[in-house]
Amino acid sequence: MKAKASLLITQANSPLTAKIFKILLMLSQMKFWYPTSPVKFIQALKKPHLSFTVLEHIIFMLKYYNIEFNSSWVFTVKGGSTPIVDYLINTPKLLTHINSLRKKNTFYLDQITQPDGVFLKSWQEIKRILTSKKGRTPSWYKYISETITTNPHNLRLSSPLDLINPTPILGKRPRSISNINNPIVKGNNKWVAFWDPSSKMIIIGRIIEKNFTNRTRATIYIKHLIPTIPSILRDNSSTSRSTIQALTKYQGCKLHSPYFTGSFSYICIINKLLESVFVIRIMTTPDGRKFNFETPQTTSSNKKTFFLTLPLQTLSAQALLDFNTRTNQHSILPNSTHVSDHYVHNLLWINNTPHSCKFLDLFFLDNSSIITLNRIAHFISNCWLITNHPMMDAAQLSFHCKANKFPSSTRAESLALVSALATCSPNSSIMINTDLKCIIDTFTYLSRNPPTQRFLKCNNYLIWSAIFKIIKSHHLTVTLIKVKAHLDDHYNNEADALAN
Repeated sequence: MKAKASLLITQANSPLTAKIFKILLMLSQMKFWYPTSPVKFIQALKKPHLSFTVLEHIIFMLKYYNIEFNSSWVFTVKGGSTPIVDYLINTPKLLTHINSLRKKNTFYLDQITQPDGVFLKSWQEIKRILTSKKGRTPSWYKYISETITTNPHNLRLSSPLDLINPTPILGKRPRSISNINNPIVKGNNKWVAFWDPSSKMIIIGRIIEKNFTNRTRATIYIKHLIPTIPSILRDNSSTSRSTIQALTKYQGCKLHSPYFTGSFSYICIINKLLESVFVIRIMTTPDGRKFNFETPQTTSSNKKTFFLTLPLQTLSAQALLDFNTRTNQHSILPNSTHVSDHYVHNLLWINNTPHSCKFLDLFFLDNSSIITLNRIAHFISNCWLITNHPMMDAAQLSFHCKANKFPSSTRAESLALVSALATCSPNSSIMINTDLKCIIDTFTYLSRNPPTQRFLKCNNYLIWSAIFKIIKSHHLTVTLIKVKAHLDDHYNNEADALAN
């Protein structure tokens, strides 16, 4: 085998056979429908495949002789970051799955996920972008939806994709065909959305009128509607990613166009170019098997209820991607846990402060507050302070920050916990006082049970995974102690002052 490996390396480096070797490697790459060099993919298989060529057999056996094969040239297919065949590598019908992917011209998981990389698209949504829309749901899609999603009904991925360079796909535009004799036509109950860079949010509405007077710059008038905030989101009994929201009339905004000459019954009308909006789907009866929802009360002005078909955050990511692709810009979604540069500077300063003691007693407390603007905006405030540093007082070693959207006491406490542990020195013993017992119970449960799929169902599981990663990488010994809330204590009062 070592002799064959030496011959393989010689053939790859020889000017006489290097081009042939590259062609053979490219054929193998096309055979396994892999977007880059297939060497690692072949070596990741459990056993040699029956369709292996001599070259593929040698590459597969190299790992048993501790021989590593690397090349300075690769042939990469652009368009994503996560190959689909990586999830199908050890399935019994690998080549059957590959043939189906080849016919559908699908390489990456990025192509079949929502723009935010959190949800897998349904097969009906995928079929709309395929050239051939015939046939039943392929077996590879069923396998992926059962293995890499937390729930096959709502298709949420167990590990969201890191979409550094998302595939630039423009949304579907409204139809621009019109009668020359009648350049102004009705909207035919079509729903559209677009990203507004000034307010940094998605705008949703129903087309009232299309104007093709200037055929090169066709315009539309949109009746503006906004998603309602159901009580299941206010009391944190449901998450935004698992909830679809109803739509209600907006009472007017800065985008309102006063030049609409139609009915005066419309309150907020927006005028946009036809090419700057994309079509979305709206339903009157939501699917309760996939998402949570809450039906609002009907009024005289809202006799019919309309629901989004996807979570608002997913539609916002789709609108932002469409805006960035169309305008060639690089805007980002507002982050629900954004930390300003001032807070980051404070964390880095505390982290770089020398801790001469190995035992740090951290006391942190969180508070929640609601600020009302045009809409209801929620902010959660969390803070902590070190109480027994031998060189500095607690006022100097304290931290506080605010996070907007999806407020909850458990989320505030977990954010405070992860920010406090991030500043601790390695190999330290940490004692943390908290007034929230559910944080202690969650910490105890996750400490005793290894990470499984059940871990993904835990509230704020991304924050908790960061907590345990810090504990493991820094070799920390962490103890949580329950204290009474609103205790008349010096440090408690300081924590209250920081939170407010």
